[in-house]
Amino acid sequence: MDGGEFQKLCNAYLSKCGYGKPHAFGSMAGSNKVKQGTPDTYFELADGKMAFAEHTAQISGLFKKLGSDIEKCLNEKKTGVSINNIGEIVI
Repeated sequence: MDGGEFQKLCNAYLSKCGYGKPHAFGSMAGSNKVKQGTPDTYFELADGKMAFAEHTAQISGLFKKLGSDIEKCLNEKKTGVSINNIGEIVI
């Protein structure tokens, strides 16, 4: 499964788990390709906050990648979202 298909699968799973409608920055419309963006996907939570989701199919250097993804999610300049408005980060 390539990265785009994996992101779509994860978004569908999270949606079914109760996160609601995914807003995917990391997917390119009409294809299974991924693009740069932070976060890959976000969901609007019932309390008005956002859940950020980062997806990866990377195997080597996984913990470094996940750490980097979390740091990017917490970078208000990259996301345009105040840390106070982030309810959770799903990796």
